[in-house]
Order: sequence, then C-alpha cells, then structure tokens
Amino acid sequence: MQKLKLKTTPLVSIRALCINVQCSDLLETLSLIFCGADVNCSTGMASCPSPESLASTHFQPLQAELIRHNLNTELPQLQVEGGMDLEHYQPPPSVSYNGFLFKTASMGRAVTERKVKEEFSRRWCTLNDGTFSYYESDKNANPNGTLKASEIVCLAVDAPEKHGFDFTFELYSEAERIYLFGTDDPDSHKEWVKCIAKSFIPATAEPLLRLSFERVGRLKCKDGLNLQKSKVGWFALVGSTLHIYLENSKGEEIHLRKLNELSIQQDNEVLVLVEKGRTLYIEGERKLDFAGWCVAIQAAAGSGGDTLSQQQLTDTDIPVVVLSCIDYITQCGIKSEEFMGKKRGPP
Repeated sequence: MQKLKLKTTPLVSIRALCINVQCSDLLETLSLIFCGADVNCSTGMASCPSPESLASTHFQPLQAELIRHNLNTELPQLQVEGGMDLEHYQPPPSVSYNGFLFKTASMGRAVTERKVKEEFSRRWCTLNDGTFSYYESDKNANPNGTLKASEIVCLAVDAPEKHGFDFTFELYSEAERIYLFGTDDPDSHKEWVKCIAKSFIPATAEPLLRLSFERVGRLKCKDGLNLQKSKVGWFALVGSTLHIYLENSKGEEIHLRKLNELSIQQDNEVLVLVEKGRTLYIEGERKLDFAGWCVAIQAAAGSGGDTLSQQQLTDTDIPVVVLSCIDYITQCGIKSEEFMGKKRGPP
C-alpha cells in the first residue's frame, strides 16, 4: 500500500481519526486521512500515545495496519492552543444490540405534530461497533441508513403515547436531522434507549447513564467564573433537575424550578440559567437539538405551567405563586371587613 500524501491537519480531523480507529470502519479512516487527518498526531494519552496504538488497544488490527502504512518517519507532538482533552471525546466500550423498531423518515425540523402509526415503517435495527444501522428487514445485508454514535448529539425520550406507538425516542445528529423510532414494547424501548445512550456518552459522564432521563446529550457552555472559553458538557434532564458533566470537572445538578432567572438571549443561541451565586450560559452549536433543549428546560423549570407542581419553587420548596398569594392577602386582605371578622349589616 502506498503512503498517502497528507494535508494540513484540522483539529476536528484529528479528533475524528482518534475516535474512528477504535471501531472497524476502515473506509471512514481512509477518508479522514485523505482529508488531512495526521496519522502521526499525539493522542495526549500515555497509555495510547498514537492513533496506531489506540487502534491496537481497541482490538482493531486492520485499523492499526492502515495507520502504519501511512506513518511518517517522525512523530510530531500535537500543538493545540489550550490543549486537547481527548478523554472527553473517547466513546465508551462498544455496545451491541439489535431488533425491530418502527421508524419515520428523518426530519430537518422539530417533531411538533403527532405521528400516527401509518407514518412509521418497520425496520430491522442494529447497534454495533459504534454504528446504528437500520434495514428493510432482517434478511437484508445493505442498510437503508446508518448513524455513527460519534454523530449523535442528543437522545430524547418522548412521553408515553405522544405518537401512534406507545413508546418513542428521537435521535439528533450533527447534520441537523432527527430520527424518530417507536415500539409498543416497553422493555425493547428501554433497552434501545440504554444501549444507544451508552454508545455515545463518554466514560467521563457515565453516571448519566444510570438516570431515568427524558433527554441526554452534548452541549457547550460557559459559567460566570470563566466567560472566555466554552466548555463541552454532557447534560441529562430528569424531571426538573438538569445533570451536568463538564470537561475536567465532577458532576453537578441544577434545580430548574429554583432558578432566579431563565432566559434565551443572542438571537436564540444562548440559554441563560441564573441560580444563587452562579450564571450558566448554555450555547447552541446546532439549532435543531438546541431548540429542543430550550423547550424541555423551560417546561421543566415551570415556565408557564398551570398546576402547582409546575411552578417555580423557593429555596424551601414552596411554590413562588403561593408566597405571592400570601403576600397579597397579608397586604390587602387584612384590610377587608370579612377578613377582620366584622359583622355585616342586614342584607
């Protein structure tokens, strides 16, 4: 095999190469090399310092051989401003699962209307080596479509019976597409959600996988302590609690119904969450999944809810609207004759 002439390496190509050599997709690795991914780059990990060693560690001998055939004689060190946290981009161990699901055509806009059963088609689906594929049937060898785990940025679990099937979930891709799948089997639905989430959530955010989330995925954000640089974070929404794992930090929770402020700014590209002593700026890298996060977080925070269970809370877990009513009665109600217990005149 001849050596390929390499171009100047963009950072995104390096990340993609280091991720892809951990699975069996040789064509994707070859494509990344043609696009300029540097096979001599440093991964930043002592245990796997190069893409070749990374492939070997993940039991991908053909990937390692492809890398070896395209190595230069010198191994330059990766120089990136601010450093590169490759661990944050590493996928978890490979997950395998398969079975029948019902699928609609992929969409480029939010799913706001109810999808009836007739709009779904039965598909044989597989999850293997970091790739989710769907086929016309379990007899077909060529998939109708594929979605790499590294391309999935968000997984949303719909409320039961939101669509024609009892249980549905949505996959959001980096290419701004939504894939809607459904089933009437709760066990199958639960297993698919668990396996797909495990395939694209990195080990650094593994605790999110143990949550009964309505939405989980990747976003960028800044906080009040550091507004100069955005951090990549993994988020999960569970009820009215937002669970977050940022780069190089432990997990944290934000109780959305106790926020001091929740707003969308800068032409719907930044979601601002203000709590005591801290402001978090969540940024939208992609319009489609970010819009979904905004709607879900606003609903979870009690914005516009009609019941007490949907209202904003104080630090002592009392609905703010209840305190407002008490304040009003205290200020105005005690001035009325009925409240003071005074006798009324004859009717």
